Amino acid sequence: MIYENDYKGNGLYSWLKMDFGSMIYVNEMCMSSNAQDMDRGRGKKVGGIYGFANQGYVQFMKVQNNLEHRITIGRAYLEHGFGKSSRLLVSKWSRPFDQIGWSLLYKGISAKMVGVQLDPIEDINRYFSIHVINFDLLNNLTISFGESSIYAGENRGIELQYFNPTLFWIPIRENQPSTNQANGFLYTGIKYNNLKNAFWFEYLLDDYQIDRTIQEPTTYGFIVGIEKVDLFIKYFDSFWAEYSKVSNRTYQTMGELGEENYIHRSFPIGHYLGNDFDNLVFNVKSKNLSRSKYDFYSNFKFSFLRDGNSGIEIDWDSPWLDIEEGVIFEENSPTLPINQILEFVINANLQYEKKYIMDLGLYYKSSKSKLQNESDLSFLFRISMNFISDFNY
Repeated sequence: MIYENDYKGNGLYSWLKMDFGSMIYVNEMCMSSNAQDMDRGRGKKVGGIYGFANQGYVQFMKVQNNLEHRITIGRAYLEHGFGKSSRLLVSKWSRPFDQIGWSLLYKGISAKMVGVQLDPIEDINRYFSIHVINFDLLNNLTISFGESSIYAGENRGIELQYFNPTLFWIPIRENQPSTNQANGFLYTGIKYNNLKNAFWFEYLLDDYQIDRTIQEPTTYGFIVGIEKVDLFIKYFDSFWAEYSKVSNRTYQTMGELGEENYIHRSFPIGHYLGNDFDNLVFNVKSKNLSRSKYDFYSNFKFSFLRDGNSGIEIDWDSPWLDIEEGVIFEENSPTLPINQILEFVINANLQYEKKYIMDLGLYYKSSKSKLQNESDLSFLFRISMNFISDFNY
């Protein structure tokens, strides 16, 4: 169970944003003495400090005849979806991507096309392409469609066919079976929300076997959630619950080095838990008590995770190839043995002008499997301080 900003490590961050109207320049640096906190980009330790450029990009914008263009060049986060606990197609859990992106907004239609250079594995170059389109129907309903591909090879470079926003990439891949293969994903999502209620559903299809004689199981993931705002219970403001499941081998391929796995710098690009799991999360938030420049609220969050024996960090296997002819291959989802992880946290959050945040609470975790049973109760403390200065040049 992660905190909403746990994709960033503890440390010192600098943020520079220069706004020229039609162009924005952004640079974010980070550093820490703890190697684990800088795990998404650290290299050599210099003067007892690890650090790297977390984000650095320029963004160009133009609005004409109700059509808004936005072009992003550089290193920036990508995120798409409706999930509260995580996202299926692309999330902030991985390192920000070195990318060229183009997004459009026209009335109730928004679209995005991004090409990314991922981290290489040994001498193998890796690339990631994604395009999505959202339709805002009526005032409360959004439907989303998307597709992504990871392609890799020792001598492969940027391939313009995976930058084409008007074509579907999976048919392109299937029409060139002996060359330029890719690991492709299809995505759809829907969200309904009004002032007091929300419902959302996401589905990601990795691999579906049309031929019934192929024993390899379908690989997929989905998220379903509900939210209720302005509860009738005194002192409580909102409640949301979300269930997510990703089957074994989703986000993975058969490559010896996993070069087309859905990861960047060893972190999942999609759901932060990877694959071979299901997870149920509840969250209840109290009403906000505002006093002058201070805001105070409390929060209770509960998670129950069933973590399978495999996962995105485990090499791809093909057990259906070892069964007798005529026998149907079956596999538990999540796979056995399962590690059952229960977590909950209750915390109090104090904010001053949204710039200084202090979080105090208690955190409990229990892990139960065939091999071991463990539990731990710990004290939670987080603090975030932002020193901001704006000026005109």
